[in-house]
Amino acid sequence: IPDNKELKIGNTAGTPDLKIYSDGTSSYIKEQGPSSLYIQGVNVVLENTSGTNYFAGVSGAEAIIYHNGNAKITTSNSGATVTGTVVADGLDVNGNGDVSGNFVIGGDLTVNGTTTTLDTNLTEVDKLEVSANNSTVGAAITQSGSGDILNLYDGSTEVFSVADGGVLTITGTGNIINDPSTDLGLSIRNKSTSAFSTS
Repeated sequence: IPDNKELKIGNTAGTPDLKIYSDGTSSYIKEQGPSSLYIQGVNVVLENTSGTNYFAGVSGAEAIIYHNGNAKITTSNSGATVTGTVVADGLDVNGNGDVSGNFVIGGDLTVNGTTTTLDTNLTEVDKLEVSANNSTVGAAITQSGSGDILNLYDGSTEVFSVADGGVLTITGTGNIINDPSTDLGLSIRNKSTSAFSTS
């Protein structure tokens, strides 16, 4: 069949369901009927003219998508395996996740679960806050600048703080107890009058 001549299959010659032809530059398989185009085989492989795979489908098993002959996405009975880096503009996981390497977040992290467990060392963190909402802070730890190092709150009222340099401030009333059975209290011996204060 020469260039710009078509192999027409199905229906009528004027409106065939399937056409196969070359325009001299590119070749086409065109399904234009009322249904679908099916390519069937026990195993189906798409390759370039050098035999490098684009896609491979194995009957009853995996389907593989390749990049330059290297498998990048391989399906399995339980899901799919991606080899390399996935770049996406969104992610929605409706199940458990398991990250065995580093996980870097460039924006804010929101956790809506009941309990959040961190079994790790927090490094390179300038400030860590625990809050009931966006406006009520329960605890704040700051590791840079000249502000307080630690602040604890009861509601919106600060009750305990460690200022830059180590000055400790306890706000409120109460007892510091050493021996509950005798209720003798705890003797605090302070050499610097400014190192510990209560109000």
